[in-house]
Amino acid sequence: MATIQDRRRRKDKTTGKTVDTRWEGTKPYRVIWRDRAGKQRSRSFAKRAHANQYKTEIEAQLLTGTYADVSLGKLTFNEWADRYLSHVIGKPTTIASYESAINRHLRPRFGHRAINTITRDDTKQLIAQMHGDGKKRQTIKNTTNLFAAVLQTALDAGAISTNAATKPKLPRDGLKREKVFLSPTEIELLAGCVGPQYSMMVRFAGHSGLRAGEIHGLKISDLRLDLGYVEVKRNVTEVRGKLTVGKPKNGKSRTVFLGATMCTELDLFIVGRNKDEWLFTTENDGQI
Repeated sequence: MATIQDRRRRKDKTTGKTVDTRWEGTKPYRVIWRDRAGKQRSRSFAKRAHANQYKTEIEAQLLTGTYADVSLGKLTFNEWADRYLSHVIGKPTTIASYESAINRHLRPRFGHRAINTITRDDTKQLIAQMHGDGKKRQTIKNTTNLFAAVLQTALDAGAISTNAATKPKLPRDGLKREKVFLSPTEIELLAGCVGPQYSMMVRFAGHSGLRAGEIHGLKISDLRLDLGYVEVKRNVTEVRGKLTVGKPKNGKSRTVFLGATMCTELDLFIVGRNKDEWLFTTENDGQI
């Protein structure tokens, strides 16, 4: 799996005899091996004994799966985080949330650290600090998952031998708050607190239960008021200051039934409007 080359001597291809190369360096013994990606690596030594010892260590690491490329291991966490973000696949909003979490919680703490210096104790300290700062368990979990994903990128490339952020022990949440649902009267009171342009949207949100992005993604053509329902086909989110139209959560459209009173109000709300318009718009008829 690894070989030792004495650069002071070589075998003549014609005669097969060992000849002097007249090599004048101070480290003639070179250990040569291939890493997990098949790339040839080498390291030179002044003494044969040291080369033999290193050869044994490299072969053991390759056999046990603990081999790590020292040069790649010296790259910083920031560099590996950039690599991870450059190839991660997902919705623009998902990728933006990953980038935001890494920038907020991980880069300040680990950014300039060499990736091969990060240990499991670092993961424990990260969790303890976030918990001490009052972060929710889900936030801590999402952050440690991203931490593990960046380290996995380095592990897959052979920069480190283990992932120090896998399966961490997370703190328990405190008492969960009971969800509060508004009554029809409270919904009407809330709708009355906003301008007439948005009061209908508030009432619709309260009675339909749709997510904000799904409401912003509705077009008049999505309404089937004669049958009493609306088709949820899109989700609008803001990514880096720009509105992005995508699919609903889980990537599937769905049908949501509405009450008779809501259908009547919507029927009046869309009178004289084009079916391809956004259902709810700003005061200047722009997309919300």
